[in-house]
Amino acid sequence: MEEFTFQIRRVAGRRRLSITVRPDGSFWVSTNKTLSQKKIRSFLLEQMNWVRSSSETMEALRAQNPRKRFQSGEIYPYLGNTYELVIEKGNPMRLQVQDGKMIFTSPVSEEKMSEEQRLYYQQKFQETYKKVAKKLLTNRLEFWSEIMGLETMGLSFRMQKSVWGSCSSKNKISCVCNIRDSILCD
Repeated sequence: MEEFTFQIRRVAGRRRLSITVRPDGSFWVSTNKTLSQKKIRSFLLEQMNWVRSSSETMEALRAQNPRKRFQSGEIYPYLGNTYELVIEKGNPMRLQVQDGKMIFTSPVSEEKMSEEQRLYYQQKFQETYKKVAKKLLTNRLEFWSEIMGLETMGLSFRMQKSVWGSCSSKNKISCVCNIRDSILCD
């Protein structure tokens, strides 16, 4: 068990002991506040084959989907298709899909971008995704709300890592939109 590190999260009133593997490959054990370390250790030993298998699966997924750095040549999904990103110097800053490529125009050439500028432009790139997604999802939400006779209270985007979307008890819809980990609204 020494080959893996586990974070323990104790939650009052929790009835079951569970293990969660996170996208970064870390393992979290959720338990109640009173379960002993000995029982947690015993549970982990029983689950070691699952832990190994899950670790290998997550490692393979990370290898297939490396973290995006926001640079030309990366592939991004957009409205059901995938496109190669091309970063070009120019004004105004904008994003357009043309000739099978996703072209992002920035005031600074890619070769001269500092890391801070790259993060800034990546954020602007993501904001464009959110605008398109919000427009499309708002239309779909209105369509389905009318058909189902439901009233929604809004639509928001979050940088969630383990949930793609949810609806709160107050009928507020939340969607994931995260280009840093290759998950995008499309």
